[in-house]
Amino acid sequence: FTTQSTIAINYYICIYIYLNHKINMNKTLLSLLALLFIAGVCVVSCPKYDDHSQTINREVDRVIKEKISENAKSDSDKVISWFASALCSKISEYLIEDNLIVDNYILFSVGKISLGGEEKIISIGALNYIYTDFIGAVCNC
Repeated sequence: FTTQSTIAINYYICIYIYLNHKINMNKTLLSLLALLFIAGVCVVSCPKYDDHSQTINREVDRVIKEKISENAKSDSDKVISWFASALCSKISEYLIEDNLIVDNYILFSVGKISLGGEEKIISIGALNYIYTDFIGAVCNC
């Protein structure tokens, strides 16, 4: 190899290393920006106390109506079950309002209910949605 070819090879190697480093930095920067964007969306769309309360009340009302209507056979049973479900829905609304605790962890939130001195998780909220699959376990339905 001549001196000029060695210099040219070294030059191309330096350019290759520089460009490869730039591409890796761009990938790292792009990954970091994507992660920050996702975290920002989670922070902005984290459900609050009222969202948890409304969703839990709707779900409890649905479960109450479902359980009471299962036992209603005749028309008079249906009328009684309608009054019973309305009464139970109001009572559950007050119980939830008094015993619901929502812990906000910035990216997501957790709804807990305090029953008999013991806290049980009944909802998890993230991305403006509240998951309430835990309600059946709490009320033994």
